[in-house]
Amino acid sequence: MSRAPIVPALLYLLLAACGGAPPRLDERAYPGIVHAPSRHPGDFVARQRIEVRHGARVDGFDAVLQKRGDTLVLIALTPYNTRAFVIEQRGTRVTFTSSMPGELPFPPRFVLLDVHRALFAGLPRPDGAPLSDGVHRAVIDGERVSERWSAEHLVERRYERVDGVPAGAIVVQYGGAGLAADGAPTGDVTLTNGWLGYVLRVTTVERRALPDQSPPT
Repeated sequence: MSRAPIVPALLYLLLAACGGAPPRLDERAYPGIVHAPSRHPGDFVARQRIEVRHGARVDGFDAVLQKRGDTLVLIALTPYNTRAFVIEQRGTRVTFTSSMPGELPFPPRFVLLDVHRALFAGLPRPDGAPLSDGVHRAVIDGERVSERWSAEHLVERRYERVDGVPAGAIVVQYGGAGLAADGAPTGDVTLTNGWLGYVLRVTTVERRALPDQSPPT
C-alpha cells in the first residue's frame, strides 16, 4: 500500500483520475446540488478514517465531520494530526481554507457532494420512519435515486443522471444499521463513484450527537 504523507489522498485521487497533472476541473465534471444542511434533522460530530482507492492505488487520511444547524464542516488531517484543509458549508455557501501548497484540482463542492449523497441526499421521509423492505425510487435534482432497505435499515443508495451525463452510477453501501436519525453512519460506508472512477471507504472511529446548545467544534 502506498502512502501520500503530505498531500491528502483525495488530492492525489483527482490528479490520478485525470491522468497526471490535469487542469482544474470545473463544476460540469461532477453535477449535483448541495442543499443547505438545515434541511436534514440532527446534529453530530464524527472522527473518521477515509480510504481512497483508484485503480491499484490506495491511500488514506483521517478527518473530522461536523453537522450543526445550517453548517457542515469537514476537516482533513495530516499524518501529524494537523489540519490539511477545511471545507465549510453555511447554508449553500461553501468556503475552503488550506495549509497545503497550491490549489485543489477540483472545486471543494465535489467533496461536499460525496458527503451529501452518502449521508443526507436520499429519498424523502417526512416522518423520519424507515422505508419498507425492498427498493424505492424517485427522481431528485435531475438524478434517478434508488434506495434498498432491509429490516428497517438502509443498505444501499444509487444515483444516476437522468440525462446520462456523466454515464454510469454512484453507489453508496452501508454497514451496521445504516444511518442514524441524525445522518451519522452507524458502520462503514463505501462510495463507488462510477463518474470519476474512485472508491471511498469511510470508517467512523467515534461519533456523538450534538445537542442544540452545544458550542461548535
